[in-house]
Amino acid sequence: MASFSSVSTLFAASEPVRMNWDAVPSLILALVGLGIFVAIAVYVLSKIRAGQKSEEVSPSEMLSAFSDMYESGDLSLEEYRSIKHYLAASLSSSVSAREKKAEKKSVDRDMELERLLRGEKR
Repeated sequence: MASFSSVSTLFAASEPVRMNWDAVPSLILALVGLGIFVAIAVYVLSKIRAGQKSEEVSPSEMLSAFSDMYESGDLSLEEYRSIKHYLAASLSSSVSAREKKAEKKSVDRDMELERLLRGEKR
C-alpha cells in the first residue's frame, strides 16, 4: 500500500497541465462546420416535410380518380359504390368541420360587434 508521502510527492512532481493553443482555431472551425451542417439539415428536413403536406390528396380528387377507374372498367360497380360511400363520408366530415369553424368565427365576430356597439371593452 502506498503511503501518503509517496502519493503527495507523485502529484507534486507532475507538471501543470497546459492548454494547447494551437488546436483552438481547428476546434472553432470544426464547431462552425458542425453548425452549418445542422442548419442545412434542418432546412432540408423542413422542405421535405412541407412537400409531404402539399402532396396530400383531397377526398374529392380521390373520388374523381376512382370515378375514372370505374368508367374505364378497372373497378366493379360494387367496389366503386363502397369507395364512393367512404369518400363521401370523409368529404362531408371535412366540409362540416370547415363550416363549424367558419360559423364559430362568424358568431365570435358578431359578439365582438355587439360589445363594441354597447360600448364595452374587451
